[in-house]
Amino acid sequence: LYCKHTKSSGWLFVSSNFVCFHSVDAPTVQVIVPLRDVTAVEYSQPIATDYYDYGDEFVRLVANTHVFHFQFPKDLRERIQKEITTLWKIANLRNYNISSLLAPFP
Repeated sequence: LYCKHTKSSGWLFVSSNFVCFHSVDAPTVQVIVPLRDVTAVEYSQPIATDYYDYGDEFVRLVANTHVFHFQFPKDLRERIQKEITTLWKIANLRNYNISSLLAPFP
């Protein structure tokens, strides 16, 4: 995870409702993002920084006004991006009130 131009290593947890990050080298870096707040999950070009590991790729997670960049090896990035995107779409369907779209019957 990149925060304020620094790289923090840690654990990424993905559930049906949240994406969470727990840093192992910066104890104050703890991130919990409700999937209902996510507006985009996408591939991201490498960030221009000294902390970038050559050959790795990024998943950008946009939630309301916050943007998170997670760095992974290419094969792992594709799998994780697909999993987060799938869970995000399911969460959006669950939170979507379809009855508000249905016109009342006369």
